[in-house]
Amino acid sequence: MIVPASESPHVQMVVLKSPGTLNRPELVLFSLNQQLVLALEACTLFPVRVSWFKNIAKEMKQDIGVYIMRPEAAFNGYVVTNFCFLLHEAQIFDLFSNKEKTISEAGFVRFVEGKNRKMPLHANELIDFGVRFSIFERPDQSSIRLSDKGVSWLDNRAFAVWMIGGYGAYLRNTIMHSQNDDAAPHKSINGEYVAIGSQMANRSFMKDVFLDLLDEYHPKCLVDLGCGSGARLVTACHNDRECFAYGIDINKDAADLASATIRSHDLRDRVEILHGDALERGSELGQRIARPIDVVMSFMSMHDIFNIYGPREAARRVISNFNNPRYIWVADTVKSEPRCGQPLPIFTSGFELVHAFQKIDLFSRETYIDAFEDAGARLVQQCYLNVPDTYAMIFETTDAGSARSIS
Repeated sequence: MIVPASESPHVQMVVLKSPGTLNRPELVLFSLNQQLVLALEACTLFPVRVSWFKNIAKEMKQDIGVYIMRPEAAFNGYVVTNFCFLLHEAQIFDLFSNKEKTISEAGFVRFVEGKNRKMPLHANELIDFGVRFSIFERPDQSSIRLSDKGVSWLDNRAFAVWMIGGYGAYLRNTIMHSQNDDAAPHKSINGEYVAIGSQMANRSFMKDVFLDLLDEYHPKCLVDLGCGSGARLVTACHNDRECFAYGIDINKDAADLASATIRSHDLRDRVEILHGDALERGSELGQRIARPIDVVMSFMSMHDIFNIYGPREAARRVISNFNNPRYIWVADTVKSEPRCGQPLPIFTSGFELVHAFQKIDLFSRETYIDAFEDAGARLVQQCYLNVPDTYAMIFETTDAGSARSIS
């Protein structure tokens, strides 16, 4: 049964009691979000909305660990996620870009000891913990390789970078911080790591679809709202030597990273990066761009813009501020569907939790479609982006074209 953790109006959390353990509530926990363990037991000011836990709790089965992770599994999952973030940061995962590669332990030690950064663990400790966490396995006594679990982490490490690197400090600070200063915890969001994690996920799971869109629509002038690291702008300009691009990001760390990315690819003559609110800067940009804008795109950022302006007003401004662009590409993670009796996929719960902490609403696909169609565009194409609950929706602001779908 679901019971309130406290009658106090300041305690905004819900825990789940299972019939056999009424003296100690089981905790509502999710993979990649195990920083909640101590918070759920000890905090007195918890920022997550009660409704979020109630909605999730309705989907849960109380007698199995599909949605409710037992404390030991939740805690160990949190530890392993941080360990895999370390393997990424130390470039150790890069040693295994060939997923079947076997490395001698002596070679591994030389690699770690030869790095120009101070490591929190010695090379042998990395091996021991990696084997203990089933990330590494020993085919013999003198070598290591990635286990099946390690290969899975190699493929999905973008989510650890995004969650631990981007939002880890923010979650902790929000849990511990007084509600009297709502702005302070937001300063601990690491925009650079959010951008890097998003870029890695885009490259691993969405790049093929993005390249298909570039090849199909051939934009000569495009704008990226929430440009992150700037990688999409680089891809677009390398895909078409006549393409000019503009990127806007509200996070200064991300905008600085994007500017550095553009400089490193020697594209400053064709790409411009702006820092600030996407639609405010977009209005300025729309007034001074002489060429017609073929595409305004937003990858994983339109939900933020919807929260600032409201869905319908945001859609209207995207079209008006950028001088009626030919196409609008929206790629975003939408409000998840109920998954009763099924395991939660990676990323979804973390994405929802981080946005619940920030009081940012998520939206259904229908909300995106209705908002842009009400603003005068029409949906001509949509496709799944290989990340849970994440879709690309292509809108056209003219009467040309017909509905299509990328297979």
